[in-house]
Amino acid sequence: MSSLASQTTMDSSSIALDRVAQYESPKAPSSINNLKITLPRSGVQRFVDKLTFIPRVIMVAIRTLSILPVFGFVSLFYRSDFSDPKKITNKKIPILLIHGSNANQRQWDFFRYFLKGRECGHIFAVNLNDKAFINDKKDISEYAEKRIVTKIKDIKQKYLKDGFDLNEVIIIGHSMGGLIGGEYALNHATDVKVKALITLNTPWHGSWAADIMYDVSAKPEGAFLRTNPATKALREKLIEKERAGEINLYTFSSSLDPLVRPSSSALPISNENQIFSKVHDHYSVKVDPKLARTIRDRWVIPNTPQD
Repeated sequence: MSSLASQTTMDSSSIALDRVAQYESPKAPSSINNLKITLPRSGVQRFVDKLTFIPRVIMVAIRTLSILPVFGFVSLFYRSDFSDPKKITNKKIPILLIHGSNANQRQWDFFRYFLKGRECGHIFAVNLNDKAFINDKKDISEYAEKRIVTKIKDIKQKYLKDGFDLNEVIIIGHSMGGLIGGEYALNHATDVKVKALITLNTPWHGSWAADIMYDVSAKPEGAFLRTNPATKALREKLIEKERAGEINLYTFSSSLDPLVRPSSSALPISNENQIFSKVHDHYSVKVDPKLARTIRDRWVIPNTPQD
């Protein structure tokens, strides 16, 4: 690991970030099927985790409850893209933020503020739905085709207007947004390719909660089922694309996320491309400044050629 990444790991210790998962497949090490996911923890670490579990849950619950009213307020302006840059001032690869289920672009406002840096490209966000907190009845492919393709075309036009060409983008997706980003990268990225796909608490292997609440035919929630064949195919094709060197994949997982467990949000990629947190739930990831800066320094900047 580079000195920058090592420094980032040290700086992130206070929020308990670590490499997330080891993938073991005794019969076929190179296979992406039948993978056993194990967290790299010693006996002492497991004891400490159990001892601190309740305090960590309380801390995360307080933090999440405190941010919900703020999310609610900023969501009053969910249709506005006022946080997007008005003028393109550099040719660095831009970042597109894709929110999750029953959410909107305003919920990225804190994260994008902390993510900013001189070595990063411009940051954009997209609305997936017509309403602030209700999903459109679209499947993952429809979202990618109708929302992401349109947004990236608009971004490309902005770059051309200000004298820059745009051929690549970095996508950061939260939960369902990661699936949609992956769908775009795999099947819709023609003029603008995806240099890196960073997913936060994305149900790559499905969610137990979705298994209980939804049928596979539900749009878009059916994509979250652990048995959904389309999500499985998307995951496997993306991994093949990553292994062919055509895209860089990164995953963030949270042990206190009750909806998407670490075994669901991790992928069989290198340890350097994964982060595991013991102090985040499904929603708090979008308001942690140290996490946003860690993602920027460890994953965004290495994928951003400098002018």
